[in-house]
Amino acid sequence: LPTGLDVKVVKLLSVSEDINKELEVLADKMEYIKASLDRLTNLKYKSVLELKYIDGMTQIQMCSVMNCSRAKLFKLNKKALVALPLEETDLEHIL
Repeated sequence: LPTGLDVKVVKLLSVSEDINKELEVLADKMEYIKASLDRLTNLKYKSVLELKYIDGMTQIQMCSVMNCSRAKLFKLNKKALVALPLEETDLEHIL
């Protein structure tokens, strides 16, 4: 009969497998997002979206890198999202 420790080890391995599967899905989504960003022709738009969604920077960090105000950053981010060439099928891959 399995001991309490055996049951916990089996459960831990199962959770670990689930986490690894989820990490693979997230890695695939990240690659898809990067490919979508690569299709942007405006380098400022691409930069602002990469800093935010790929690098995970805060607005303050992004303003420092982009050398702009938060208001300018907000406008730039909005324009970049509108310009991002996404199709409905792209959203299925990302969401």
